[in-house]
Amino acid sequence: ELTDVALSPSNVLYGIGFNALYTVSQQTGAATLLKNVSTGSINGADVSPDGTLWVSGGSELATLDPQSGAVAFVASFPTGSTSSGDLAWVGDRLLATAVGGGGDELVEFDVAGKSSKVLGPCGFGCIWGLAAYGATLYGLTCEGRVLAIDTTTGAAKQLATSTATFWGASAR
Repeated sequence: ELTDVALSPSNVLYGIGFNALYTVSQQTGAATLLKNVSTGSINGADVSPDGTLWVSGGSELATLDPQSGAVAFVASFPTGSTSSGDLAWVGDRLLATAVGGGGDELVEFDVAGKSSKVLGPCGFGCIWGLAAYGATLYGLTCEGRVLAIDTTTGAAKQLATSTATFWGASAR
């Protein structure tokens, strides 16, 4: 079961499950197991502009080496927050949705400083998909909502609704 997807700068579409890494055909959607991963809780992923695969799950942010399957811890989500379901690089900033005190909130990671901070509440729950397109951050929810998320405050505005349940997203 895939919990998220992440499109690399080299156009490789990765899929993640709670404990596995896949490649996903962009033509057919077929997922092929690449590596089993020993964390058991991965639910968010994105690939940075330099090609590094970043993953989140539970209260942790890590890198995942697609060749070896090795997971390397980088930082924790802020105290009281856990990964809601996705990561997105917006320029040189790594953002995530987190479940905190109520609905989802937007979190920013300082990967060099190995820290994180809450930017603010989104106003919606189960934002399991994030997709950055240029400087715009879109959120997709388990309830079929398509959102625009302010990358400074975390506040989200609903743009559309769908009958789909979104489990992840990615854009380049």
